Amino acid sequence: MIVVSIVTKNEENRYFDSCLAWVCGISDRIFIYDDQSTDDTVELARCYGAKTIVRPDSVPSFIEAEGSFREAAWQAMLEKMGIRRGDWVLSIDADEFPIGDFELAVEELHRGGWNGGNIRIREMWDYDPLMERVDGFWGKISGVR
Repeated sequence: MIVVSIVTKNEENRYFDSCLAWVCGISDRIFIYDDQSTDDTVELARCYGAKTIVRPDSVPSFIEAEGSFREAAWQAMLEKMGIRRGDWVLSIDADEFPIGDFELAVEELHRGGWNGGNIRIREMWDYDPLMERVDGFWGKISGVR
């Protein structure tokens, strides 16, 4: 199973719709951990069939303590999605679109032939048309697949 896990905060009018449309094509399930959005981010996620949890007040917000927030998001995803050995989790932000090599790797994963390697993750403004972020603030990120 491939699960995409995304943390959100007021993403409704940004890139979230494009992000959700993209991850629907590569994942079996979507998990959203929302940082108490005041817009319709959670409702949009649910339209795509995403399982969602809104951050409880007992957990610090992303802006207060990013590490604690992300740890709470990860633990909530493990509990809500029933992740088991052999499942794959792609944890991204709502403006990230792994492309190119990643899409080929997902095809291999679904065939059972993907054991690991490196993928490129680019910060994107949009998926259709493909618009890569080039403002210099974000760099190319490499991760282990």
